[in-house]
Amino acid sequence: MLEILAHANTGRIPETQQYVIVDVPGSVSVEIVDENQLPEGWDSENNVPARAFGDQWLNQARTAILIVPSVIARLDQNALVNPLHPDANNFIVSEPKKVIWDKRLFQ
Repeated sequence: MLEILAHANTGRIPETQQYVIVDVPGSVSVEIVDENQLPEGWDSENNVPARAFGDQWLNQARTAILIVPSVIARLDQNALVNPLHPDANNFIVSEPKKVIWDKRLFQ
């Protein structure tokens, strides 16, 4: 959610934002990377290095899930999903639900 707020910059509550809950069985392939494994500049505002790293992971179909550090909150992580990976067929995805934002975040 912090990643969305960092890029919104509109000053308005995103009215159409939705989320899903994904249940991932333990047998699904996961790759976890830390800051030391990411390319130089991965955390820059111009996200070219991070995007190139993610594109390579996606195209190589190494795993169904890639867990990376959050740029916004370094103690947090983001999970990226490769929907084209065969393991993705084992995901159980909820129906979309509306995100309820606290108005104070946009004042």
